[in-house]
Amino acid sequence: MHDVVASTKTHTAPSLLAQLGGLKPQERKRFGKLCTEVFAAEQAE
Repeated sequence: MHDVVASTKTHTAPSLLAQLGGLKPQERKRFGKLCTEVFAAEQAE
């Protein structure tokens, strides 16, 4: 799980969106939730 979080910090938004395009709807929802949590955590720092 931490690998995914680390990759969100190093990838640009376009490449992340490209990766999302290859995910199943359930995975996309889970990944979107993860991204939201990462963003919220960074805002809180």
